[in-house]
Amino acid sequence: MKKKFSAVTALTLTLAMVLTACSGGGGGETTAAAGGNTEAAGETTQAAAPSGDAVKMTMGTGGTTGTYYAFGGVIANVLNAKDIGVNINVQSTGASKANIYLVNDGEADLAIVQNAFAGIRVCVCVLILNAVVKLWKKSVVDWKTFLIFLLVFAGSVFLNISPVLYVLAAALAGIVVKELEARKA
Repeated sequence: MKKKFSAVTALTLTLAMVLTACSGGGGGETTAAAGGNTEAAGETTQAAAPSGDAVKMTMGTGGTTGTYYAFGGVIANVLNAKDIGVNINVQSTGASKANIYLVNDGEADLAIVQNAFAGIRVCVCVLILNAVVKLWKKSVVDWKTFLIFLLVFAGSVFLNISPVLYVLAAALAGIVVKELEARKA
């Protein structure tokens, strides 16, 4: 189950990155519809030359004083420092909407898009819920485990206690229940 969850998570993240970072392939001037503070990248994506030259890519971020620009700069610095065959140039843009237009017009190869992360959060919630349902079917097998579930659930809803304490309390309750069952047998 852990491998399936990891595979589904990796596939979801990969799909999200592909949807937000795929290139339109062309080049040219910045579209007026993109709005904001966009600048032409000046370079188009090229396939890596046989000599091993790095592929030049442009990443649309956000305004120079915003978080996306700084975040994109860090990503570019880390990837450019690695010898992976890419050279990422960070471009200040009008943020998410402008980045979508830039990628669509082929003026940016990568983009940071806020709303993609909102979709990923929903997907992660569904994956967690699915894992909880599967775990429920295997773990809550009698009235004692159901009682532990109810106590932990009620505590997590109504009390502001660290989840670590719930795990420790549930573990202790499980040990006590099994010990009492062993003494009765």
